[in-house]
Amino acid sequence: MHMALTEAGTDLKNYPGKTAVVIISDGQEAVGLTSPITLTAAQALKDQLGPGLCFYPVFIADDQNGRVLMDKIARIGECGFVSEADTLLTGSGMAAFVRDVFLTRKPMAPKDSDNDGVTDNLDKCPGTPKGVKVDADGCPKVVKAAAPPIMAALNSKGAWVVDEAYFDFDKAAVKKEAFDFLDKIAEFLKASPETFVKIQGHTDSVGTKAYNDILSLQRAQAVQTYLTDRGVDKSRLTCEGLGFSKPVASNKTDKGRAMNRRVELYPEK
Repeated sequence: MHMALTEAGTDLKNYPGKTAVVIISDGQEAVGLTSPITLTAAQALKDQLGPGLCFYPVFIADDQNGRVLMDKIARIGECGFVSEADTLLTGSGMAAFVRDVFLTRKPMAPKDSDNDGVTDNLDKCPGTPKGVKVDADGCPKVVKAAAPPIMAALNSKGAWVVDEAYFDFDKAAVKKEAFDFLDKIAEFLKASPETFVKIQGHTDSVGTKAYNDILSLQRAQAVQTYLTDRGVDKSRLTCEGLGFSKPVASNKTDKGRAMNRRVELYPEK
């Protein structure tokens, strides 16, 4: 057996890739200067051909020592196994041997039963109708409608601010510079009857608290009147005056005080 293994190295060196060496033997060890000589030859062949070599000994005797030797040879290959000759005499045994030694099983591709591009093992929404766009979980994508232009004008607090034309000092009249902005709000509200609006008026810090509370409410009511004159139901508009309690800029400068003379509208559903 050791001579056959040695000669195999010469024959197999010209065949790259995976190699299956099938050894049919009773496992009787030969006597040599190197002990055990068969294992030495098997290891030399493995070292020569590398990890692509696998040993598949077929044991044809019943001697326990011979079986041990064959097991050791298989372990040298690190990827083979020992078979009993009697097993290979049956059709099923030979078929299993050929399959396990020479054939590579390819994993079956996961099914995509609803053809949505997500395989069944990952699909959390099986049965999605054909043509429906889905997300990574195979569920229909939720397409959010684009916000109307006026909704996009909401600031970080979720409010529309009539800042195109702040109110003049000590005045509650809506300036004409704000008409276009308020007209857009009116059109949006008429098209969105489920939306209600809280209107908050504000002032700068000049004057008493009591006076500014009244002035801020009058500014909110002026905006309310403007919207109702353009067809918005008054019952959907509530007003409150917050005076100078919530400034957005410094009241120490003319510019800051002007920015505080404002009205904010908060849409609610």
